[in-house]
Amino acid sequence: MNPSFREILELVNKHQVEYSVVGGVAAVIQGAPVTTFDLDALVRINEENAMRLAKESDRSSQGPGRS
Repeated sequence: MNPSFREILELVNKHQVEYSVVGGVAAVIQGAPVTTFDLDALVRINEENAMRLAKESDRSSQGPGRS
């Protein structure tokens, strides 16, 4: 898995954002012999999850070491 994908997934997991990985990365995780260059995810839409995602997005936009 691309290290940047891993970093993104670790961050959303750390902040308990509810999501599902879909598309090419999901296929790779399941063992498909494909190459992909993007990360597709479905994020659960509810107020609490949106706040967690927004909070993490703000931290991430401030640069490394801010979480």
